[in-house]
Amino acid sequence: MSRFRFSGDAILKLKALARVDAKDSMAKNFQPSRVEVVSALLSRALVNIDRYKHGEGRTFAVYMTFNLREKINLTIPANSCGNFFAMIFGRSGQPVSGKRNLKFNGMVNIIHNMISDAKTKYATLVDREEFCSMVGNSIAEFVETASSSEECTIAFSSWCRFGLHEIDFGWGRPVLVSSISLNLRSIFLVDDEEGRGIDAWTTTSEDEMTLLKQDPDILAFTS
Repeated sequence: MSRFRFSGDAILKLKALARVDAKDSMAKNFQPSRVEVVSALLSRALVNIDRYKHGEGRTFAVYMTFNLREKINLTIPANSCGNFFAMIFGRSGQPVSGKRNLKFNGMVNIIHNMISDAKTKYATLVDREEFCSMVGNSIAEFVETASSSEECTIAFSSWCRFGLHEIDFGWGRPVLVSSISLNLRSIFLVDDEEGRGIDAWTTTSEDEMTLLKQDPDILAFTS
């Protein structure tokens, strides 16, 4: 597992790049989030590495844990606690061409639409059984896809805005906030100490990590 640090200034540049690459008709209103542009840059690099390794275009799936709190209209008990999430995904419609790299703005659009569609879908649910079935199916599908080697699968989880750097159990605030390494291609996003940047704790195979650290765009936007 390795950490890639995206400063607040680097993220502002990525947002600007995403808007420049957007179609003229939508660029003015297109406001990708910090999580979206960082996830897109890392996903793009990993998909291109996967294509390089396998020598041919493959489909890819980007999964992300989706915090359901304040995103549904169903009543949640005031004293409820624990994880409350679903898995959402964006998938390429066809194999990535072996003749050109995946473009940054294309991945930004996939991730932005994935999150936007999930917000709309879960906000309209009014039936509890349908809601539980949808959440359960999303997790089951992720487990099945992650266990397969037929396509490039990347899993994200964002802990941004959780206030983890503010936690103090009596001996001061943490000097480091990190995740654990999982046995799959995964990325945990955490706010940096200032709250403007993002630390991306990334787990992948040793050979992919070597190539990821050499990717020109990763080198340009991280420290």
